[in-house]
Amino acid sequence: MKKSIVFKLALVAFALVFSVNASAGIIDGLLKPLLEQFNVKETTVQWSNVPVYSAQKVVETDADGKEVLNEDGTPAYRVFLIDQNGNKRSKEAVDAQIKQVNNAVLRITAKVGAPLLLGILTGKKDVAIIGSLTGGLLSIGDIVSAYKLKMSLGKQKKLLKAYSQAFNDEGKPVAAKVDSKTLSDLGLTDANTISQTTADLLKDLEGSDYTTNSVAALDDVDFSKLD
Repeated sequence: MKKSIVFKLALVAFALVFSVNASAGIIDGLLKPLLEQFNVKETTVQWSNVPVYSAQKVVETDADGKEVLNEDGTPAYRVFLIDQNGNKRSKEAVDAQIKQVNNAVLRITAKVGAPLLLGILTGKKDVAIIGSLTGGLLSIGDIVSAYKLKMSLGKQKKLLKAYSQAFNDEGKPVAAKVDSKTLSDLGLTDANTISQTTADLLKDLEGSDYTTNSVAALDDVDFSKLD
């Protein structure tokens, strides 16, 4: 094991032993290198299908591929929240999904706390403990995946807040000029800017997927069994 990771593990142990109220953020940060190198295999939840959102800028074009212009002559564009599979979602749908994911993750991490997870990842405790604690519902792979997702939820909430303040339900800017800091918070660059015809945009907005507010990968798991 690398010296840097050993040092971080020592800090985790110190925090857990000497501070009952050790910062969850600090512990999570120190666990991160172990989580990233852990090879997740069998899981109950299809975690790769749990949505993680980012912002995407879409420049509107007409049927001939020419940019649609606003009244002031500037190119018309919209910004959408998209998941890792490129699916657009309304901000209300994203908000509902984040709450569902957050609820599942909190239930899991509360049942299997950082000290136990640390012990298992460092070989100090038996992986079978996870199964017994969760009534066989979850595996160590599920726990690791939940902790990884937990670390991204703060960014997801910040993204949603910045987006909601600047864009309406159809992805249009709520003001004539969007503040550059807001665009920075959304991580918008040329790399995540695409072109799409207005007609195709409207199809996406009218489709049922745009307002889907549940996470299918979590719907079939009864997390109440962890309570």
